[in-house]
Amino acid sequence: MTDITANVVVSNPRPIFTDSRTFRAVANGRIYIGQIDTDPVNPENQIPVYIENEDGTHVQIAQPLVINSAGKIVYNGQLVKIVTVQGHSMAIYDAYGSQVDYISNVLKYDPDQLELRLMNQDGYKYIGRCKTIDNLRAIEPTVENQLINVVEHTDGIGIGGGFFEYDSKDHSSTDDDGITIVTSGGKRWKRICNEVYADYYGIIPDGVNAVQDKINKALQAAKNTKIKQLILSEGSYGINSALKIPSYVRLRGAGKLKTTIFALASMPITENCIQNELYEYKVFRTNYDTDIRIEDLGVDANNRARNPSETWMDATQGTTILFSTVSHSSIKNVYCKRGLQHGIDICAGYYFDDGNIDNNAVGGSYDIVVEDTFVQNSQLDDLITTHNSSNIVINRCRVWNDDPFQVWKDNQHGIEIDEGSYNVTVMDCYAENVITGFQQKGHATTMPARSVRFIRCYAKDCVYSFQIEHRNSQNIPLGQHMQARNSVIEDCTSDNANNYKYMSLHARAVYVIGFFGVYVRNLRVIGGGGNIYLTGGAKYLNFDGIQWTGVYSGASNTTSEGLIHIETGAAVDDYCIRDFICEDTVTVPLIRDLTDTIVQRNISNIRGYGGDATIPMIAIAPSLGDNIANISNSGTWACALRDMARSVGQGDYAQSVSFQNGFIFISGNGKPNGVIAGKPGAVYVNTASGFQYLCTAIGKDNWVPITTGV
Repeated sequence: MTDITANVVVSNPRPIFTDSRTFRAVANGRIYIGQIDTDPVNPENQIPVYIENEDGTHVQIAQPLVINSAGKIVYNGQLVKIVTVQGHSMAIYDAYGSQVDYISNVLKYDPDQLELRLMNQDGYKYIGRCKTIDNLRAIEPTVENQLINVVEHTDGIGIGGGFFEYDSKDHSSTDDDGITIVTSGGKRWKRICNEVYADYYGIIPDGVNAVQDKINKALQAAKNTKIKQLILSEGSYGINSALKIPSYVRLRGAGKLKTTIFALASMPITENCIQNELYEYKVFRTNYDTDIRIEDLGVDANNRARNPSETWMDATQGTTILFSTVSHSSIKNVYCKRGLQHGIDICAGYYFDDGNIDNNAVGGSYDIVVEDTFVQNSQLDDLITTHNSSNIVINRCRVWNDDPFQVWKDNQHGIEIDEGSYNVTVMDCYAENVITGFQQKGHATTMPARSVRFIRCYAKDCVYSFQIEHRNSQNIPLGQHMQARNSVIEDCTSDNANNYKYMSLHARAVYVIGFFGVYVRNLRVIGGGGNIYLTGGAKYLNFDGIQWTGVYSGASNTTSEGLIHIETGAAVDDYCIRDFICEDTVTVPLIRDLTDTIVQRNISNIRGYGGDATIPMIAIAPSLGDNIANISNSGTWACALRDMARSVGQGDYAQSVSFQNGFIFISGNGKPNGVIAGKPGAVYVNTASGFQYLCTAIGKDNWVPITTGV
């Protein structure tokens, strides 16, 4: 017959059809089925009834239905199952035609009406729920995509509930206690979700219990969800070993001051807090983890509790967040603190040093962004560092050390771009109270970092504000090549560079050793005792715009150096210094370069305020190829420029002097003989008469006129 939905069994609410007065079976009685609240004896009120066969088919039969001596419904003497399609009324008559019972609404509900109620927005109130995940394991699903609602992960914790559906096609996945639940019969309930929450695993962020195993299970589960994200709740998640983030997964908290990954005191010091999944200690790989994102959380490596003896560990160990052979990934809005070795380290499989500065590691990380991140109080080494990696942007980050128990050495830097790294940009970052605020470097036996830009960065209370360093360019090993090239420091500030925390080093606002192609634009130096120091065969240096203010303290032995100091005999060559204004009254030269060999120097637009009549504003040994012009001295100086290659008093010049390709041009109001010290080739112009004079020998009395009428 035509398909019908006969899903209501016609039965007595009591076990058998009995007389309610005698409690005996209504033998040979009759049953009428009709519409709710009607008299079903009336044919107009009756509804269809059907025999349901064992194979699920239905056969409609006529009313009334017959009751046997046992109180059961029979048809042609056979016990049958009678069904109808809806809620109904029921009238029962005995063999004598007397009504023994009437029920106006057997089911008390209409199945169609129930379906409508279940479809309403409050339909869940009509459905029962499974209490816990453990209870779910005892429930065997029977129909594909069968749904069940779980109240909570574990009894009493109030989190981790949700909807699960039966996946009949999965016969192999393991029970992970959060997303995939395996029943005792081997069937699999799968949580319905687009992303993963740590709550699903019943993880309580109490900062006491180690939960890294559960979080790592959740990270693995996140790989298979639509959004591929694990979300941590507010609180502190204790760990005893590293969290390992797979490719394409985002680990996100409730905010960098609200969610914390907390290393318990029992966690081994060599363990990192967070690392990429494929990382292996001391293994150089070329298979990359990719598209990993860490956001909106804090990570506390708990260094004092884990490493009270300040024990040193190997590279890539004891780090708060480690990206090793990772690409196209990011760390955003994260607060790392109390790292053992590094706060954040972006590197290859291991640090690379084969003694050849031409060689770099394979598997360097690339295309990494670190943004809006705080890193505080690393115990042994740098706060943010890169090694052998490329195409990195570090943006709007703050790094600092305010640990009162810090044991200072010479390597606890702020943001360090280290060996083999290249094409790295550090923008709008702040470093405070570390050894070096911002550093581009390489060890003497490794490839240096190259093509690094520091833009709008601020270093405060550091020994070195900005350090650009490699080995001396004059001592490159035979067969190897000069690699230390390209550095930009633009719109940056050095604030109070000092060496109070580590007296073994001299403070420097900018320190350049052995690099070629360093461009410093619009640098502001505020107070402190640090100067700009150039050494180690550095070449092709361009300082374009320096403002020096804020009460220079003169520390770091700079009374024998200069605010910009070029180390004598260090083969520093081919540099430009332009638009340098010192607003402080200082007692050291603004520029000091005693190199007396032929180098290329371009110095212009220099102005400063002196406070010592024995000190020149510029102390230099001019030579062929030098161009010096537009120098202006105020306050108390011995002179605007002193030629340090000549005897005292034989090379002092006022601000009206200039050098073009090493030749001196001087102007003054009067004759030069006996007044102006010169050297062969110098030209003097008497501004009162317009006459010119040529110097033929060193001294003040060797000027001869070169125009007629003198």
